[in-house]
Amino acid sequence: MYLVNCRLLPELSGGVSAERGCVEIEDGLIAAVLPEAPEDAAEAFDCEGGTLLPGLIDLHTHITLLDGVALKCAADPMQVMVEAAAQAKRYLARGFTTIRDCGSVGRSANYVKRMIDAGIFQGPDILACGCILSPSVDGPRPISAPPTTTATARRPSGSASGARSRIGRTSSRFTPPAPPSLPWACRSTPS
Repeated sequence: MYLVNCRLLPELSGGVSAERGCVEIEDGLIAAVLPEAPEDAAEAFDCEGGTLLPGLIDLHTHITLLDGVALKCAADPMQVMVEAAAQAKRYLARGFTTIRDCGSVGRSANYVKRMIDAGIFQGPDILACGCILSPSVDGPRPISAPPTTTATARRPSGSASGARSRIGRTSSRFTPPAPPSLPWACRSTPS
């Protein structure tokens, strides 16, 4: 297969500079970068003069926080999954072939990664860190899973008042054992 009619930047294409260049793909790998398409290029995809870039990498994202996904549908874990999968597809459409999710609601990025790896839909490679880590919040609107460990910290002596603060910690795994259960994020607005 050939990618034809693409702008090639020499810094990104082994020194080849061309406004209407060609890249030969064999078995999913770049076989050759050419200043123009060969005459016998049978299977060709026309890039219409667009600049050909390598896959982009986002090293810090939270796919369940983009566009307020966690806030919009936290009461419905399945909808969180649907929205997280849609975010992953948007990343790929924008040229990102790898993303590092630094925490998602209910480990949804881990499950989206599994669906992509299983071929259910196309998306970027996802390096998923598990549940989003955040402090616990007392009251009706927790922002993450209930803390598994809670500690009490005192202010240093000499500081204003003897107020205590609660510090919560949640745990996460790279390979969760089961699909997400109850929601842990903020109240949702039914859609």
